[in-house]
Amino acid sequence: MRVTAIDQTDEQTGGLDHLREPTTSDAILENVTAILPIAEREAKPSNAQGFMTDAMTEACRAAGVFRVGFPRDRGGPEMSISDQTRMVEMVAGIDASLAWNVTVLAATGFYAGRLPDRAFAELYPTLDLATCGSFHPKGVARRVDGGFRVTGDWNFGSGIRSSDHVVAGAEVVDEQGEPVLKPDGSQLTLGVWLPRDEVRLRDDWHTIGLRGSGSQGYGVADAFVPADHTFDRFFAGNADASPLVKHPDLPFYSMGGISIGIAQRDRHRGDRARPPLRHPCPRRARARPARRG
Repeated sequence: MRVTAIDQTDEQTGGLDHLREPTTSDAILENVTAILPIAEREAKPSNAQGFMTDAMTEACRAAGVFRVGFPRDRGGPEMSISDQTRMVEMVAGIDASLAWNVTVLAATGFYAGRLPDRAFAELYPTLDLATCGSFHPKGVARRVDGGFRVTGDWNFGSGIRSSDHVVAGAEVVDEQGEPVLKPDGSQLTLGVWLPRDEVRLRDDWHTIGLRGSGSQGYGVADAFVPADHTFDRFFAGNADASPLVKHPDLPFYSMGGISIGIAQRDRHRGDRARPPLRHPCPRRARARPARRG
């Protein structure tokens, strides 16, 4: 599991110095277009090893992929859902596994944007730190002084080997093990930032499709999580909030770009493979006149 950005040679990354500063949606989309040759090159080795290569991870980082979901009041580009979908679609035109990683790790800002100021500054000194996570099945977060003791095993930790932070979903119980309820009567479910050195990975991702997404399971046992390293996973929607934090399910809409990108890729392949018609409307053979006598 990675911890921070690593140094990459020009040969590994294909040269990233030409990319624009990823401060706007237009710049990031242009950068993603520019790294598509790297995606083309890294798709096969990513699928062979079962997770995204370091070279592709660093290309995504440099392009600004991991910062697209950060709201403007956190210094982010606050990229619209439609532009995020377009970004995913472009990568899916190269490889679906890489596009799946892009979708998941691009959701970093959706979660990080809900942290209080001190925790945000601590966990995200730069907006280019990728965050992965899964919220099912839910773990348990037991209240203790200063935070929670979290235990759980989660499936489908897509991008976990390429991420800098790992979040997970956990239902909160009090010191006696009783469920902590919200005003609407539902049990409080938190998104929690797990301590990286206590996360254990499961060797359970051996698939044919989306092999390179690295969607293996992970877990922790009695890991301490500070109270301010959490957020209400199923917060109530707020129409007055900034665009990307209006609703808890917004991180997942851009996944539609994966199907679109795959379909467009296959259509183009079909167009190239189809032999040209000699004539769209072949003429009928002229009827020969009947022979006399």
